[in-house]
Order: sequence, then structure tokens, then C-alpha cells
Amino acid sequence: MTKQELTLRNLGQSLDDLANLDPRGYGVCKILYDASRRFTGGPTSVNAAQKLTQTVKEGDIVYIMTGFVLRPYKKAEMDGIVSAALLCRALVLAFGAKPVIVCPKANYEAVRQLAPCVGLHLREGMEELREIPVSMGVICFTDDESLAPKQAEEIIERDHPTAVISVECPGANDKGIYHNRPYDGIPALLRDLKAAGKTLAVATSKPYQLAARVLEHFDLRQYFDLVCGGSMDETRNQKDLIIQDALEALSVIDLSQAVMVGDRNLDVLGAHKNGLRCIGILYGGYGTREELEEAQADWIAADPAEVGRILLG
Repeated sequence: MTKQELTLRNLGQSLDDLANLDPRGYGVCKILYDASRRFTGGPTSVNAAQKLTQTVKEGDIVYIMTGFVLRPYKKAEMDGIVSAALLCRALVLAFGAKPVIVCPKANYEAVRQLAPCVGLHLREGMEELREIPVSMGVICFTDDESLAPKQAEEIIERDHPTAVISVECPGANDKGIYHNRPYDGIPALLRDLKAAGKTLAVATSKPYQLAARVLEHFDLRQYFDLVCGGSMDETRNQKDLIIQDALEALSVIDLSQAVMVGDRNLDVLGAHKNGLRCIGILYGGYGTREELEEAQADWIAADPAEVGRILLG
């Protein structure tokens, strides 16, 4: 490795470390970063920069897909939008490119207000974008799954983007569900609980239809007597109400014989509101020990094996 290569690698690693700061301790960033690092074989920031440097030329259209609309608030997250706007500025200054943010309609107003903050003119028409220097574009992409393929084909055919970048933009796999995997030890825990004669139920704020599909996909539905979830229109997704639905559907009378397992404070608070004890888990990568303790979880488990010891003795 030459001195220049070493410097570039060290710089890239520093940028990666900065981008992966996780002050709330969720752990998700590290999981995603480790996977992408194995794929690229080096710092991901350097890999992305090198690909863009080798690909993008002056005047090229570059799509930046972003926009994560938060449920249940129907408000757009801002970190992806801000990052996308800053990336637009970098592409303009470095290459003289014509960046275009592709986002849901719910994100449009944020893009409009951010454009002047990063020193760029916002242009919605592609002809204006190509002609006016120091500018960026925006395309409001449909949130109708049935219309998405047609719009994607149309805009790509029209604009011929040189590069497509995703920033905080969730995507579905070929089975139409978000990428998941069971946590290590969960299938074994479910088998043990079922073998011990326990009644198992899912109580999730996620829409029932999506939760059921994920369970079926990973062959976990067989372990559960009941799956309760929120509604697709988000009118009923409060955790305490969903737990209540599960208790009523299972005709649970003796609440001392029921236990909730969850990784966030809403799980603990929802359980307690229904008179249940709750095991707060740390292996989910979301809730922290501090969050669960503040919510007064009855137990805190570091892994599925510990959950099993609590439930089975």
C-alpha cells in the first residue's frame, strides 16, 4: 500500500467513524455499516467517492433518492433530506453536475426550503435545471406502489441519470417486505416456549398485514397463537390498545400469568397500563438500558437465552 493509499484509507475510516456515531446506542448503524463494509472491502465513504469521481461529469444528471416519512406522524424525517441537500451542493461544486432529489411529496417542502440554505437554485423542470448553473432539481415520486414502476421508467427514460444514490430511503426486497432477519437465538427460544406449552402472541404497532407477512416469510408464524397489529390507515397503532386487543382475543383473565416482551419504553408502558409485567430486551438494537429502566421494566434481558431463563425458570 502506498502512502497515498494509506492516507486515503485512514481519511475514509475517520469519515466512516464520524458518520456512524450512535449517541443513543441503538446499534443499528453498526449492523448496517459492518454489512456494507464487508461488501465494499474498505471505508464506505471512500468507495462511494471513488465511484462518483469515476462516473460523474459536468452537466450529468444525478438522482438522489431520499425521504422517510415517519409513522404514525406522517412527517418526513429530516436527517436524510439535509444529507441529500448537502450532497447536491458537493456534486455541483465538485463536478458541475445537475443533482435531482427524488422524494415523496411529503418531503417536497423541506427540499424547497433547504435548497437556498446550501446555496443552490431549486428547479423543477429538467430544461431549466440543465440551463441554470448552481442549481438542483426535485421530483415528487408517487407513494402508490402500483404506479411506481411506470413513473420510475418514465423519469429514467427522460433524464438518463448517470448515477443514482440512496440516502435514508427505505426499499423493499423482491418479496415486497422490508429486509429483515430473525435475531440470533429467537427461533430456538420460540421452539422452547412452545414445547413448554406456553401461549404466544405478537402485539406490534406495525400494521397487522406487514407483521404477518414477515412472520410467514421467516417461518415463525407457526409458533404464535395470535398476531395483533396496528391498522394500515394508522388509526389504531397505540401499543397499549394493541396489547389490550391481544389479551381480549386470548381471553386472558389472570394477568399474573402473562408477560410482555419488548425493546422500547412504549412496550413497557403499554404492558403496565394493561396490568402486565414486561421484559425489556437489549438485543434488538433500539431501546437502551437507561430507557427501559426509566420506564420501569420488570426485567431487562441482554439476549434471547436470558428471556428464556426468565420465562421458563
